[in-house]
Amino acid sequence: MKYPRQAALHLMVAACFAVLPVQAAAQSANDPLSVVSEQDFLNAISLLRPPLDVKKTDDGFTLTLPNGLEANAQLQNCEDRATSSNCRTLSIIVNLLKPEGKSREELLELVNQLNRRDIHGRSFLNNGDQIITRWTFFATGHESSRGLATKLVNWDAFVRGAAALIYAEQRRD
Repeated sequence: MKYPRQAALHLMVAACFAVLPVQAAAQSANDPLSVVSEQDFLNAISLLRPPLDVKKTDDGFTLTLPNGLEANAQLQNCEDRATSSNCRTLSIIVNLLKPEGKSREELLELVNQLNRRDIHGRSFLNNGDQIITRWTFFATGHESSRGLATKLVNWDAFVRGAAALIYAEQRRD
């Protein structure tokens, strides 16, 4: 198989969906999402292993990965921003911080490497030489809850891989 890691991730998501508790009003995992709710997001993010620490904030959610990295997740393009209802976009931003001893040119090369690896988001270098990744899910009615969960599993693997790439030399010391 050409992509055994992705196949394993998809199998993991499928297995998790088989045991995921279903809310009374929740839709089927195969129903298309034309909007994404907080519950859709929380159901999908709960499938990640090891699990993330998820905290509700005033402007979305803070996600803490097992390696200590934090991400900010927000539902956007909502009909009612105050209640986050009927949202069409989920965005997750991770600040990977500046690794020690890297020039701006080396950091730009790392950003280019990350952008070649990830097709669902973009990485960029801010003015403080911190690498930022932004991942976006659009609820267009062509993707199911299962698809959202699969994309979050892939996002999680990407962020963990990005951290390993960026901080690899610091860990060897």
